[in-house]
Amino acid sequence: MSGSLPTIAERYFALLCGEAGVTCNRSSDEDNAGWDYVIHFPHDLNDNRPKDEQPAPETAFVQVKSTNSAPFAVQLKLSNALRMAKESQPYFLVLIVGTGKGRRVFARHFWVDEIETTLRRVRHADVSGHRDRLNRRKLTVRLAEDDDHTDDLLAWMQSTIRAVRGNYPAAKTAIMGSVGYERGNTKFAVTFKGSPDEIIDWELGLRSTPTVSSLKFTRERFGIVLPDSRFAGRSFDISIEPVGQPCIVALRRGAQTSTITLTGKLYASALASSVSDGERPWRADLGCLNLTWRSGELRASFNLEFSERMALRDLLNRLMIAGSSRQDAVAATLFTGGERIELGVLEAPDLANASEWNEITSWVKTLAIMAEAHPVNDLKLSISDLVSAGIWLKRFHELFASSSMRIEHTPNEDDDPTHAILYRLRCDLGGWCTFAIVRRDVAVDTVRQGKRTLYIKPAELLEAHVLRGGWKENIERILPAYQRQVDAMGDPTFFWDMQDLEDWIASTRETV
Repeated sequence: MSGSLPTIAERYFALLCGEAGVTCNRSSDEDNAGWDYVIHFPHDLNDNRPKDEQPAPETAFVQVKSTNSAPFAVQLKLSNALRMAKESQPYFLVLIVGTGKGRRVFARHFWVDEIETTLRRVRHADVSGHRDRLNRRKLTVRLAEDDDHTDDLLAWMQSTIRAVRGNYPAAKTAIMGSVGYERGNTKFAVTFKGSPDEIIDWELGLRSTPTVSSLKFTRERFGIVLPDSRFAGRSFDISIEPVGQPCIVALRRGAQTSTITLTGKLYASALASSVSDGERPWRADLGCLNLTWRSGELRASFNLEFSERMALRDLLNRLMIAGSSRQDAVAATLFTGGERIELGVLEAPDLANASEWNEITSWVKTLAIMAEAHPVNDLKLSISDLVSAGIWLKRFHELFASSSMRIEHTPNEDDDPTHAILYRLRCDLGGWCTFAIVRRDVAVDTVRQGKRTLYIKPAELLEAHVLRGGWKENIERILPAYQRQVDAMGDPTFFWDMQDLEDWIASTRETV
């Protein structure tokens, strides 16, 4: 085999392909395309699937180099190496060593390590101002004894391609899109205009996004930062919302043992780096209540949105806070990220008519009892709904929650002593209706001067219904339930079936 060493090496590679039954086509571009041969492997004769379901045979590009002695290395133009990294097809580097009987063949699959090295070198060339002279720079790939494939070159190439999991082009694209970006990809730096206090107010969500004086986009790869050309010359409107972490604030009002629990978001200043953690400004947004810690002072602001509909628990918490008087000491505790922070005593909100708020709170507590007995996932009410229900909700609450009742009426001549009464209550509010079926035991039953007086013990809730719509639309659904409770009472001489208590009061106009 005569000729120069490179020519001999290329002919020898072609000979190996022929012996292996691999189609080998030479490049006519004299290495400018980054490969010398494109090879096509034969179909797998052991594949028994139908021909139309068999994958296409493997194809690869090969760069052939030659040398007579060590060191065993292949030098590539950086521009060609970049082509090898970007092309979706497999690339191999083949080094033919020697020309005689001791000829050896080394080969390397241009894969993860080679792709990463190439991209790193190209990024360095870009940042150093040599991006348009990649063909003048060299990439050296050193081959080791493990790369010796003198006896299995073509078989090894085919098995290497098949060893790539899944779709080969997709796997190569994934490598191209991930290496070097371990620390992130596109980043931007923003310079805001404003005083330190204004910036901190923005961090705490107390002020809209401050004015932007400069905005710079960069792309970082292999720790090398370059301007991102995709955003060059474009204008942007920036709106940045602070991100808070979940928090809970527990409030204990006056001497009460019950705790008001509010959930919300905690916003802390990251820019106030000159202060200790205990002095760092923060704000807790709890919906109706805002707590702000600034300059060593805790401030609280409370607001009620009358039209906002919410779950009964949240509504009850708001009303309990509204019912606090200026003399109440409200102790607050903040829970966030597993930490417990005692905030001390808050000043109660300055709202008029605290006693009225407490009365409305008692109404909602009664509704909560009904909702617990008949759970409804989407039951939400507003303060406006409560106020609109007015006297009806108040009476519903009183006729259920009062600790005692006195009923005075004119009895029938054959009336038996009454041991218990049974009645039902109703109320419409906020597009819902609630029914309560109630039993009360009688403590005292007396008859004097033709008048019968019953002193009634606290109510026992036998059954509650919380339904969409008004009570007139749902009464027919309630009557069977009420009759079931009547039947369960047993002997009718033992109790007084009063039916709908509102109707009974209206018809008798007696004292209740």
